[in-house]
Amino acid sequence: MMRLLNEAIKECLALASSALIENRSLDQCYGQYIAKDIIAQSALPLWSQSAMDGYAVRYHEAQEGQTLKVGEIIPAGHWPQKPLAIGEAARIFTGAPLPDGADSVIIQENCKSLPDHQVLIQQSAQKGKHIRQAGEEIALGEMIAQMGQKLTPGLIGLCAAQGFDKLPIFAKAKVCIIETGSELKSPGQKLSGAEIYATNALTLTPLISQSSAILSQVSRTEDSVQALVECIETILDSDTKVILTTGGVSVGDYDPVHEALAKLGAERHFWKVKMKPGKPISVASIKRNQGQDCLLIGLPGNPVSCVVAYLLFVHPLLQKLAGVPEHKCGLRRVQAVLTHEQNKQHQRAELLRVSLSPSSSKSTSTPYLCRLSGGQSSAWISSIAKADGLLYVPDQPCHWPKGHIVEVALFPWTQLEKVDSKFG
Repeated sequence: MMRLLNEAIKECLALASSALIENRSLDQCYGQYIAKDIIAQSALPLWSQSAMDGYAVRYHEAQEGQTLKVGEIIPAGHWPQKPLAIGEAARIFTGAPLPDGADSVIIQENCKSLPDHQVLIQQSAQKGKHIRQAGEEIALGEMIAQMGQKLTPGLIGLCAAQGFDKLPIFAKAKVCIIETGSELKSPGQKLSGAEIYATNALTLTPLISQSSAILSQVSRTEDSVQALVECIETILDSDTKVILTTGGVSVGDYDPVHEALAKLGAERHFWKVKMKPGKPISVASIKRNQGQDCLLIGLPGNPVSCVVAYLLFVHPLLQKLAGVPEHKCGLRRVQAVLTHEQNKQHQRAELLRVSLSPSSSKSTSTPYLCRLSGGQSSAWISSIAKADGLLYVPDQPCHWPKGHIVEVALFPWTQLEKVDSKFG
């Protein structure tokens, strides 16, 4: 039975239920997702310290015109040797621990060094000024990162300040691509007869990294069931989590994917979705002799259908496997104003390739104008190359007039000056 688009996306996402966890050193954690809550194992700062270069004092003794004896010098990384005596100041530097008895730091610009280890206060100190109190940034036992949070440079720095050298992260899924098609040649090779250049693997390769996954292998097979079975069996011996096939997923005499899955004893979750383009997408699980099942997603061979099906199904699946919270999986969305009339009579959801441009209209708060990026044939890769995202038209007849406000799902590589909102 053909699935509705939203049902099929949910069903596919539900298959990402077994993300792997590994401990990784901090310098290898950027962009990964934390696999469990991280709790502060110490206060930050560990102890009260100076925030400036200057003198640690008792504020009531350090008033304008007073002279104090400099008892010791405390650089960063050195612990005070004694408490602050009455009528005394300690020369102190940024980050150095505050000596017992001090309740203020007066910056060096407001003091004058005198002979015989004396200092003249030229501007009165204020109680608590220029002091970083112990634990004022982070308290012992405070949660500093939540499971599913993406590790940014700032968060990595915070974990380093807590003394963590490794963190538990969700391992990125390994992905293999198999291009099918006896007519395919690699770019740069000479074409003959009815051959064409293979584009799908090269288009998907950068997308896989943007989906928080790792591309481990790219293969190509002719339109042969046996060749495809042998290729898949080789991949099953590895730790690949997801296999993507491109092409050969329809019902033609030269479409080997379904027969290959049957020979491998795969469990088919669904085949065909009420969407345009991308209708013949197939999702199945293949059992291994050892280890977890391998997911195989059969993507259509037409280049636009291949990319659209990847973005709607594979992109959020790989994100979830990498630990992205489910409500954050998928494409970002923005609102835009249609520059054209859009009519649809058929009962399939349609994903139109559209480009966005800034709106100069003051009559709406919607910042973008939306227009078709070119011809909408599923074979026209140029419509992807010129587009910023996908306009979703529901699976029912509709009429949208010019000026209608719509939502556009942005491609992962699209960068706009202003993005209003994010959706899962």
